[in-house]
Amino acid sequence: MKNICKGLTLGLSAVFLALGAWNVSAEPGDWAKNTEIKGDVRLRYQMEQADGNADRSRGRVRARVGFTSEINDKVKVGLGLASGNSNDSRSTNQTFQDAFSSKGIFLDMAYVEVALAEPLTLVGGKFASKALLWHPSDLLWDGDINPEGGGAIVTFGPAFLNLAGFVLQENKAAADPVLYAVQPGIETKVGNITLHAAVAYYSFSNLKGAAFLPNAAKTNSDSNGDGTGVLIHDYDAIVPSLEVSMDALGPFSSGAVFGEYVNNSHPSSENTGYLVGFKLGDKKVKDAKQWQFKYLYRSLEKEAWPDFMPDSDFAGGGTGFEGHKVILDIGLAKNVVLGLNYYMTQAIQGTGDQDLLQVDLLTMF
Repeated sequence: MKNICKGLTLGLSAVFLALGAWNVSAEPGDWAKNTEIKGDVRLRYQMEQADGNADRSRGRVRARVGFTSEINDKVKVGLGLASGNSNDSRSTNQTFQDAFSSKGIFLDMAYVEVALAEPLTLVGGKFASKALLWHPSDLLWDGDINPEGGGAIVTFGPAFLNLAGFVLQENKAAADPVLYAVQPGIETKVGNITLHAAVAYYSFSNLKGAAFLPNAAKTNSDSNGDGTGVLIHDYDAIVPSLEVSMDALGPFSSGAVFGEYVNNSHPSSENTGYLVGFKLGDKKVKDAKQWQFKYLYRSLEKEAWPDFMPDSDFAGGGTGFEGHKVILDIGLAKNVVLGLNYYMTQAIQGTGDQDLLQVDLLTMF
C-alpha cells in the first residue's frame, strides 16, 4: 500500500506536465473571471495559566490572503500568503512584541488541483489537509497545518476514497520521513440529516530513530527521555471518524455531533486517543446575529500520535493530555465575528494543568 501511495505522489508531476496534451477549453481572460480572492485579519487577546509557569497575557494578530483560479475546465490553482513563523506549521499568529518589529509573511499554500475525469481528482503542492483527508476535528490535525505532497480523491456516488502522500522532512544523507494515508468513507444525506463517516490508515515512515521534527512539542518518547534524543516508536494509526449533522434542529438552524478515535499500533501502551463533541447554531457565522456554539472533549495519550500535528492551542500541541474546549462565535456585522475560545486541559499522568482563554475579533474579505 505504501508503494501505491508513493507511486501516486511521485506521478503527480508527470500528470501535470501532460496537461498540455489535454483538449481543455479556456478562452483568453477566462481565468480572471473564474478567480476568487479572499482573506482575513484577526486580532486576538490571549491569556494562559499553566502549572509551574507565570500567568501570561499577550496580544496577537493574524493576516491571510489568497486566491483560487479555475484556469480551464479541468485545472484549478491556489496560492495563499499568511503571517506567522516559517518554522511553525501550526500557527499563523504574530505576537505584539520586539518594539514594533515588522512581522513576517510566508507562503502558506501553493497547489494545483486536476479533475482528470470522473471519478478521479488529483491534488499536488502545499494545501489544506482537508483538501485530501476528511477529519471533523483538530484532534490530530491543527487547523493551520497545510501539508506538502499530493494525492487523489476517488468518488463513487456517496462513497469516496482518499489517497495521500506527504513529505515531512527532506534529508540529504538519510531517509526522508514521510506520511502516507488511505481513507475510505461515505457522505450521504437523508432528509435534513447528513452522515459523514470514514476510516483512515496513517503510515509514518522513517520517524522511528529520527530526531524530533521542527515544531514538535517533544512529548513523545525519545531515546534520552528529555526531548534531546531520537524517537523510539513508529506511528502507524487507524483513525475512524464520524459526524452526524441536522438542519433545522428544533429552535436551532443546525446542529451536529462528531467524534474521532486514534489507535497507534506499535507501542503497547499509551497509544490511543479520542474526541467527542457537538455544535449548535448557524453552520457558518458571517453575518450579524448569526452564532455557533461548539463543545469538544478530548484525550490523546503520549504515544497515540506524533506531537508536531495536534491542535497547538490545546496543552501547547503536545500529547499526553485530556480536557475541554468551548467555542462561541457571534456575528457582529457582515464579515465581522467575535470569537471566544476556552481550553481547560490536564495531563493524563502526572501534573501539567493549563487554562487558556482567547478573545478574537475576526474580519473577513
